[in-house]
Amino acid sequence: MARCIAARLCIAVPWPGIRLCICPGEFVISSSQRWQRVTMLCSHTGNNSLTRSYAHQTVSSTAIHSTPHNDFEQINEGAEKEEQTCVDGSAGLKQSGRKMVPRSWMDELESLQLMTTTEEILEHSKVETKADALAMAVGRLGQVVSNNKEQGSKVIHDNRLHTMLMFLSSKLENVGHSNLVGLQWSIWQLWRGQPPGEGGPPKVFVKSLHAVLSNQLKKLTYKNLSFLAEALSLEQGHSGRQGQHSEEFEIEDDLMSKTLRMLELRWVEADNGVRVALLMARAGPLSPLLMERLEEKALELIESMPLWALRTMCISLANQKRSPQALIRAIAYYLAQERSTMCPKFVIDIVNAFVQLRFFNYLVLKRLANSMVISGPQLNSWQVSEASLCFSQLKFYSPALYRTFAQHLTEHVETMEVTYLAELIMAFARVNFLPANDDDVFPKVFKRLEAEFDHLKLSTQLMVVWCLCILGLPQPNLLVQVLSPSFYLKMVDEYDAEVLLNSDGTPMPLHEFEAPHLVDNSGLRPLPVGARRVAFLAYDFTHFLLQSHDLHGLSALKQRQLRRAGFLVVPVAYFDFEALTTNTQRAAFIMKKMAKILAEDRVT
Repeated sequence: MARCIAARLCIAVPWPGIRLCICPGEFVISSSQRWQRVTMLCSHTGNNSLTRSYAHQTVSSTAIHSTPHNDFEQINEGAEKEEQTCVDGSAGLKQSGRKMVPRSWMDELESLQLMTTTEEILEHSKVETKADALAMAVGRLGQVVSNNKEQGSKVIHDNRLHTMLMFLSSKLENVGHSNLVGLQWSIWQLWRGQPPGEGGPPKVFVKSLHAVLSNQLKKLTYKNLSFLAEALSLEQGHSGRQGQHSEEFEIEDDLMSKTLRMLELRWVEADNGVRVALLMARAGPLSPLLMERLEEKALELIESMPLWALRTMCISLANQKRSPQALIRAIAYYLAQERSTMCPKFVIDIVNAFVQLRFFNYLVLKRLANSMVISGPQLNSWQVSEASLCFSQLKFYSPALYRTFAQHLTEHVETMEVTYLAELIMAFARVNFLPANDDDVFPKVFKRLEAEFDHLKLSTQLMVVWCLCILGLPQPNLLVQVLSPSFYLKMVDEYDAEVLLNSDGTPMPLHEFEAPHLVDNSGLRPLPVGARRVAFLAYDFTHFLLQSHDLHGLSALKQRQLRRAGFLVVPVAYFDFEALTTNTQRAAFIMKKMAKILAEDRVT
């Protein structure tokens, strides 16, 4: 049977100063002044044959970036810089066919990469007359400004930059395709720090750039098309041109429409999971058809995506209110398999997206919760309140996770903002969790709430009082405030069905007898001696914690309220009821449960 093996070889070649380093999937030709990476496929079969397929040749003047998977803040920031390097830094070097890049272009790019200030780049570019060289210089300016925002406000008012752009406006047809896209990115990078509608790049240059790009769309690679769509979407989101109409805007909108159409038609060419994820977030909202096809492509490439790309997809799906179950389950699977610790911000973003998508998966939530527990000592109050709300909204309960939240509450109850304090109480109530040291910490909580209760929104005040009742810790002072005439409290239905039985267990008409639990209770006869009210509560899976038979806080409170109002409560859970196949069995089941409750009541 044939099988593939991975190999790494270093061999000498008959060129001075060059060595081939072959590893699975690629080999690199290194010399004193340039790097050339050539894709290669190595396979070892039963007859010891070695086949090599040279798919394409690319040139890269920068080091290959590597990003850790356990720090999303660094990953997300580095990803944007990396994609800018790909577009702006090495733009214009890739050529059609198999022609080698001219040495002068390599020297020019290497020189630009060594420059770290806008002043160096502008001075260097004053003597340049080649369109591609100037385009690369503008691209490098965009890189420098993206790393140092302070230099951006100076360079956009520099006459040398405007001179470069005006010169380029008449030479754009001589600029390589990648460099054209890089110019669009650079324009956005240079002017994105400016208030919308105040200043901007020369209109002649922008108009010419959009016109040339529109004419060259069919010749662009899918990668360049995706970069162009992202740059245009970011530019349109920043421009703040609502209600404005001009020839430049019409050309830009037309270019955007054509770009999206090309991406829709050529979606099968997408072969990079990271690019697909970013395209979903930036261009997906503008085209439902493109988003649908990107979701299908993402499912195909998801195995190669880093964690931050999975996070980007989750957020884009949540923001667009799309729920492709196959893709979401695949994202959850790879998140659950991840063994590195995820940073709190990453976890919160993912869980919040799951809340918006109404996606419940115990295994992935458990994995995300474990990362939060490990990061427990480093969590701040915002992270604790946000994470507790998100996990509780998904009805996920982990003792270790909520003990971590309770520990933070104990240590910071006197300093955390009252809003975060209120959100933490609401989260505890949703999962019916009461800290073990509640006698020590809750008196301090009540003191903070009474002192700053008016600082909370009215809806939050009501929810806090309600949640304290769920936890069995009602506070008279707070109850008086929310029960005052200025508040209107609309209670949820307390039961699904009510039956009134006499002392013999025979049903009686409800409307003829008094009902103390109702607001309007006038003109009704009192209950006869021995009569009992029975409330039937039907519980589906939404009333229980995730993968548990324990009721969440609100359902537990409803049971307590009904019992204190004198009702006999007959709970009917979905996992018991669905096991019965016929209506006769279900009726017998309910009668049996009611008889048991009545018998227990007579004994007590």
